[in-house]
Amino acid sequence: MESPPASSAKFDVFLSFRGFDTRNNFTGHLQDKLSGKGIDDRLRRGDDIAALFDRIEQSKIAIIVFSKNFTNSAWCLRELVKILQCRDINKQVVIPIFYKIEKSELLMVGDERFTEDESSSWRESCVDHSFQHLWLCYQ
Repeated sequence: MESPPASSAKFDVFLSFRGFDTRNNFTGHLQDKLSGKGIDDRLRRGDDIAALFDRIEQSKIAIIVFSKNFTNSAWCLRELVKILQCRDINKQVVIPIFYKIEKSELLMVGDERFTEDESSSWRESCVDHSFQHLWLCYQ
């Protein structure tokens, strides 16, 4: 399904993050600030991957908060691939934030839970060199 261009998107922001690493610190603060500006980025607990992909497709902006355990989550990596597809097809704005991690550390995707094709696709997405903005956060 081809999604609408970012200019006609239904949602302002989709926030992709590894909850274990950032929910109670950086991402929690970011969500509070977004909510304070009237921007709803939250999904309902229990939403499935199809609902998640719909939300990604319907968002003007995707913010990806890369963190230490981001690449340990197949869910996060699937979001990443979908976000980059939307960026390429729909010109969605993508803002990557590297929280307590170097970009080079994202190459360490690989786990027996994932197929080699999945790991390769995710590795390519993690080292995407066309990101226009790089925000590094160290606390």
